[in-house]
Amino acid sequence: MRANNILIGEREMPSVSYWVADFAVISVYAYVPVIHNRRPKIVCFKPKAKSGFYTIGIIDLVDKTFQGFNGIEDGSDGDYPRIVDFNLSGSKLKARILYGHVTNNSWRLADIEIDLSALTGSRTLVAEKTPSDDSDIIYSIEKSQPISQRTLLIAEANKPYIWYVDAKDLSIIDKFDTVFSTYNPRISHKIVVKPDDIYILIGRHLDSANFYKYAVYGKTVTEISNSNPGGSPNPMICNMWVTHKERLLIGSSNTVEGVANSLVWFDDDFNLLGKTTLTSIYSTPYPSGISVVGKKSNGNLVIVGEFHNAHIDESTEASLVYLEIDPSNYSVANVQKLKTFTDPNNWIFFIESGFGTTNDHLSLPIIDTRTKKVYMPTVNKSNGEYRLGLVEFDLSDVDIVEWNLHSWFLNQTRIPTQLTLGVSPL
Repeated sequence: MRANNILIGEREMPSVSYWVADFAVISVYAYVPVIHNRRPKIVCFKPKAKSGFYTIGIIDLVDKTFQGFNGIEDGSDGDYPRIVDFNLSGSKLKARILYGHVTNNSWRLADIEIDLSALTGSRTLVAEKTPSDDSDIIYSIEKSQPISQRTLLIAEANKPYIWYVDAKDLSIIDKFDTVFSTYNPRISHKIVVKPDDIYILIGRHLDSANFYKYAVYGKTVTEISNSNPGGSPNPMICNMWVTHKERLLIGSSNTVEGVANSLVWFDDDFNLLGKTTLTSIYSTPYPSGISVVGKKSNGNLVIVGEFHNAHIDESTEASLVYLEIDPSNYSVANVQKLKTFTDPNNWIFFIESGFGTTNDHLSLPIIDTRTKKVYMPTVNKSNGEYRLGLVEFDLSDVDIVEWNLHSWFLNQTRIPTQLTLGVSPL
């Protein structure tokens, strides 16, 4: 199926293009990029079935076309997919996913197989945990993340717990009470492995809260003073900045109406480094999918993505944005609105990379270092209908001298900071 191709502007420094599929989807997807038949593609999937919507979408990055089909749906209620592990062999993409099942109020673990040539998919249920296994279990697992191919950390809406779960069979190994009351923890992919423990940046679903450092083995929650981002801390917004010498953790907020959300920066010891005020974009900027992708020769960090002018449910304008951050004080050194939308029925609703707790830990920017282009799947609204989309930031005229390793690269099949973590089973 050919996408509706929309190109913005001439080649300039920088520029953006986007495309919209001619079929409907359900937000939010998990996705992985693959090379199939020597062509880079993005495979997006979600096991929630709904009449007229596809559960699998494939984006071809060469000709910007979309294909949609079904085969992995779980009734109408499979939601919040988290990719535990995956591999591509020939045309077969196999993945193990964790997701919530609304009707059963349960966690489900399933193996899916997608044939990229035949355009077919299948889902095999591996295990399920229901309230009969633990009375605190519900389906709302969007606060959760895998931390290895064997270990899941699960958090639920309105619950203070972090469950330690085996990714082979959903066995519950431990259950830790953060004492967050009903203001549940939010677990992120901002992970630092140290000799004494594994540490994770987490948030609390409370607009006055700070970010926290969580020790996985020690089971301690340490508040990071003065780190509130303006609203409720959401550590899955944006990716990390990772090089061979440096790791910076980034968080923000986007779930509270009427606040000036800022970016908050930490080093790999979880020390607060600074905050980035974003009111030069909008007075109440709402990050709806952003990623730090590289560093310029002047030392500035480059972020691309989208911001709405208010909470996404009440916004009237959104912009695809290019940002430069001065790491000496984490201020905005350069901001450009590359494309602005003013029709909520026809715009990019959000970018799947760096949107927030609904994102999977593998939902990272896809960078072609040869052409200096950055790709990210999107959920668009087209005539009020949700559709799968793609956005491409062209940074070929930007003097980027170092790329963020916490990204996908078209000539790589692994994410060094995610898929090679040496995490022992808990």
